[in-house]
Amino acid sequence: MPILWRLKDRTWRYGELKRSLGRVSHKMLTQQLRELEADGLLTRTVHAVVPPHVEYTISLLGRQAIPAVDVLRRWGAAYVRHAGAKQGKRPPGHGGRAVSGVPIMESWRQCGRVSRW
Repeated sequence: MPILWRLKDRTWRYGELKRSLGRVSHKMLTQQLRELEADGLLTRTVHAVVPPHVEYTISLLGRQAIPAVDVLRRWGAAYVRHAGAKQGKRPPGHGGRAVSGVPIMESWRQCGRVSRW
């Protein structure tokens, strides 16, 4: 999901993706990119230059999956807040703001009310 989420806005080169994902191994990133390509969610373009220039772009099918990815991202953010509230902790990156004890979501219709990351 993090790969598709990045590709939704622009084309990325392999090295850019690797740096943006933090601590991901070359093997794991390559495996994930190959699976996403095989599933038709992204397009891999190899330019015949030295050094090799490879770009990844989201496909139409991948673009259609973005709303589902967004729902899962928002659910995850709500879960982190909920889990932190249950344990009396604040999730990282919330600048000292209080964590609400509001349940994650009562239904999928409430997904739109969950704040974005």
